[in-house]
Amino acid sequence: MTAPRSVAAALRRTRLSSRCRFTPQTIIAPISVNASRSFSITSTNRADASRKIKLTAASYPQLKRNPNFAEVTKEHVQYFKQLLGTDSALIDGVNADATDDLASFNSDWMRKYGGQTRLVLKPQTTEEVSKILKYCSENKLAVVPQGGNTGLVGGSVPVFDEIVINTARMNKIRSFDEESGVLVADAGVILEVADAHVGEKGYLFPLDLGAKGSCHIGGNVATNAGGLRLLRYGSLHGNVLGLEAVLPDGTIIDSLSKLRKNNTGYDFKQLFIGAEGTIGIITGVSILCPPRAKAINVAYFGLESYEQVRKAFREAKGQLSEILSAFELMDGRSQALVQESTGNKPPLEGEYPFYCLIETSGSNAEHDTAKLETFLEHVLGEGIVADGVLAQDETQIQSLWRWREGITESLSHLGGTYKYDVSIPLPELYQLVEDTKIRLTEKGLVGDDDSFPVRAVVGYGHMGDSNLHLNVSVRQYTKEVEQAIEPWVYEWIAKRNGSISAEHGLGVAKKEFIGYSQNDTNIKLMKQLKDLYDPNGIMNPYNVHTTIFVFLTHLSNQLKRKKKKKMSHTSLITGATGLLGREVTKSFKQAGWLTVGQGFNRAAPPTILKANLEDPADVKRILDEAKPQVVVHCAANRQPDACEKNPEQARKINVEATRALAEGTNARGILLIYISTDYVFAGREGEAPYETDAKPQPTNIYGEMKRDGEEAVLEATRESGTGVVLRVPVLYGPTEYNGESAVNIILDAIEKSKDANANLKMDDWARRFPTNTQDVGRVCNDIAVRYIKDKHNLKSLPKILHFSAEEDMTKYEIAQRLAAILGVEIPGMVANKEGNDPNAAVQRPYNTHLSTKVLKEVGINVQAMTFDDWWKAYLKK
Repeated sequence: MTAPRSVAAALRRTRLSSRCRFTPQTIIAPISVNASRSFSITSTNRADASRKIKLTAASYPQLKRNPNFAEVTKEHVQYFKQLLGTDSALIDGVNADATDDLASFNSDWMRKYGGQTRLVLKPQTTEEVSKILKYCSENKLAVVPQGGNTGLVGGSVPVFDEIVINTARMNKIRSFDEESGVLVADAGVILEVADAHVGEKGYLFPLDLGAKGSCHIGGNVATNAGGLRLLRYGSLHGNVLGLEAVLPDGTIIDSLSKLRKNNTGYDFKQLFIGAEGTIGIITGVSILCPPRAKAINVAYFGLESYEQVRKAFREAKGQLSEILSAFELMDGRSQALVQESTGNKPPLEGEYPFYCLIETSGSNAEHDTAKLETFLEHVLGEGIVADGVLAQDETQIQSLWRWREGITESLSHLGGTYKYDVSIPLPELYQLVEDTKIRLTEKGLVGDDDSFPVRAVVGYGHMGDSNLHLNVSVRQYTKEVEQAIEPWVYEWIAKRNGSISAEHGLGVAKKEFIGYSQNDTNIKLMKQLKDLYDPNGIMNPYNVHTTIFVFLTHLSNQLKRKKKKKMSHTSLITGATGLLGREVTKSFKQAGWLTVGQGFNRAAPPTILKANLEDPADVKRILDEAKPQVVVHCAANRQPDACEKNPEQARKINVEATRALAEGTNARGILLIYISTDYVFAGREGEAPYETDAKPQPTNIYGEMKRDGEEAVLEATRESGTGVVLRVPVLYGPTEYNGESAVNIILDAIEKSKDANANLKMDDWARRFPTNTQDVGRVCNDIAVRYIKDKHNLKSLPKILHFSAEEDMTKYEIAQRLAAILGVEIPGMVANKEGNDPNAAVQRPYNTHLSTKVLKEVGINVQAMTFDDWWKAYLKK
């Protein structure tokens, strides 16, 4: 669409210009065999149907099968066979191998989530569902409700061996009132079928999805699907008038109201909308359908920037108002993928960073066309839109829509996809895509050849409701990519007060991250509702997020087991996902403690709870809920350069959080072991080794903060004696990536130094005593046992302790030893004996060796692992 002097005149032509290529020969081909613009999600849509699906339980190892649930037996199967009365209503993998028949029910259409069910039930009536659930509840059999299985977060497939209750046979249209527009239908009616049925009477189903050819309306309601026209018709919370549902105990809730007004108490249906089958199964839906528009127009634009997209949307809302039914955003990469997948010629000749699809729908064609012409003339004249086409008939409308709706399927042909369906304030909506591209590129994960796991980062969505679909297309699902994205993407969203799930639900994929969008009070209420409706927890059990409450159940079970061993001590480890925290946690668990970790960005309940240590109220909360006898405070910003760069932020965790934790543990009589550093000392020549009573004289901000943290602990616990400071030197050990440790990262330098021209200078001046995190974990446990044993005499025990390995080496010498173990030459590494680099952000001390004398006197074993021996075993592994 060019911008002629009279745009309105151009719009009235059959073809807008030479750029509008809608002729019989070039109409965009359908993406699927469906006549409408929907597509069915089947195995043929998958990138590689032969690719083995990884079990969800393996992808999410924190998920454990609930031992309270029974396993399906032949007796159970026999009951269901008698109930359903026909073999076609049941797939039995208990009595015989039915792997192939069960496959499509055990995996999602993206082939990302895989379960292990051995039994699929296909009831036809609400009464059958009632009897199934009653029996399952009485026999502690876990179930997963499943509709068309078109979800994107793994919410409709089993995780372990849950029974799948599929609604495909519940497919009857019960009634349609042509006067009120109210449709009553079974939950298993396919969305497209429902829309076609009301369409014959001049009405429209208020929800529209690309997967309308496969998805069930019961599943749509259970996930509160948003769709393409929420801008015009609103959400299902407003359109659903009534529901029929079955509770886990078999109780049938018959609330299929056809009334728009019913102010007679609690509106129970709202609890089931978006509940993802966790409190019951929806079996029937009563929904208000609006009149089908008689005049529909669709335009497709190219724009030069996201700011132009926002301007176009503002103008569309203002000028098209009541007839605007959709405003869809697609980035250039998404449209290129559709073109690659289909081979179709794009609607526009040029390539643009952004594209938009606008739809208007109303009852007066002349009126709507006039409004649209005015709008188009304005956005073209103002340079907001660079180019575009306007559909001239229904066929062209369908063709244009396929460029938006075909994105999901086109991505599925390329491999795997990490999908994030999020709500973000419009000004920053697309920035998430840009920042994700930058993050993955910086980590070296994005590229055109097969050596890179990530193919592309794509963004598209609904401008009308601030809903972005961020898609990371990958050649294969890898932990490396997942860890780069999660929980970073959720942190990004939370900082902007967005929602981590706009319309796809939580499922398995997002349930652990609900804390980024919901506070603890809301989560507690959700848990109470879950317990009320489903006391045995059989409904979609592994798709329910209960944060701290899951932990309490987990802790209770641990207590029962430990009581048998006459052990009831509980430990809380802060920073449990970090380099040291992981090993301290492991050490306490191996010693028989009830152990829970604290984390923030990578919290994974029930074993690692999410808590913000910079918030004193959150500190009190986690202490009261975990009720530990000892807290080991590993959480810290332990990077001297980072502390120097942003001291205010670093001080919050290194000092203020430490003070709040010390005050909280002191008030509750909890032993606190605070991990400090040898950098509290100056490290001048001739001063080492430092005893515990040596005066701290830090030479950098990091050392100052750790000294202040020590003082905060000792001051808060002066009267009770419940605070202990443990100073340790530079650490090494098992890492998730080499950069976690100042020692492990030398492996990266070794790799670079294989090149003789690298000229990589490595410090050969400062003396270091690298100490293994596994040793520190053991020592922390030994201190806890020793001090709790003498809890009535704590004030007489030392309050500052030192632990360190005794092997003395520089960073250059560390590199030489590691290179020898690896069997490589490093000619590109140069020893720097000149002392600290004057250009370094933070100066390191010369020698801060710690004396372990007091630790020995307390009775703690100070023997440390041999550096070379540990590395030989670790690198071999």
